This record gives sequence, C-alpha cells and structure tokens, in this order.
Amino acid sequence: METFQLRAELGEANLTAQVPCGNIDAIVERWGDILRQQPDADHRDASKDFVIQALRTGEHHIDPATANGVVEALLWIVSTGDAAEQAMPLVREGGVVLGVEITNISGATYNFRTTVRQDEPVQIVLPTVH
Repeated sequence: METFQLRAELGEANLTAQVPCGNIDAIVERWGDILRQQPDADHRDASKDFVIQALRTGEHHIDPATANGVVEALLWIVSTGDAAEQAMPLVREGGVVLGVEITNISGATYNFRTTVRQDEPVQIVLPTVH
C-alpha cells in the first residue's frame, strides 16, 4: 500500500509519521467523530489547539493516543482547509511529504503552513575502506 509522510513542526517540537494512503478517509472521519462530540466548539480552532498543546508539551512523544490524535487532527485540518484541493490529490497518490509548519505569530495566534513535496529517499554514503 502506498504511503506518505506527515511532518509537523512547531519551533523545536516535531512529529513525523508514515501514513498509508488508503487510511486517509478513516483517519479524517475518526477525528470528525471526536469533533462532533463538541457541537458548540469551533472545530478548526479546537483541532489546532489540540495539535499546538500536544507539540508544546511533548505529550505526542509519550502517549501513543495523543500521537495518533495529532496525526488525525492534522489530516483533518489539511483535508478540510484551503490547501485541500491542491494538496490532497497528491497526498492520496503517496510518495510525498505533507508538511505542516506551525509558527507562533504572537501570543495565542499561530499560523499553519501546509506544503507538499516529493519524498526523497535518504541515501547514506559510507566511506570506502581499502
């Protein structure tokens, strides 16, 4: 099954996940189910707040459920946002890196910047010993 890599960064904090392309709809739907339990909340803001809090505290590194939630929230944010029309077809094909760069603008104001680029295989060149 084809995969894509999801990378999120907030300052020094980061998350990297390899995601099967065939699971995108289920992942987005799972986060949507969580959001529907909060009918009065602004779902976009609630999702962003969850991601920011997890990355700032490092909770995603110690709790697998939080790490999964961050992946779900980020995919929901991207797939329901302005970048979805351009980004999601590429992500669904696989072999790309979906990047979300989160920048603190001021106080509690954050910018989420989405990028999609071709995944480049990592090459390690070892010195030749004669």
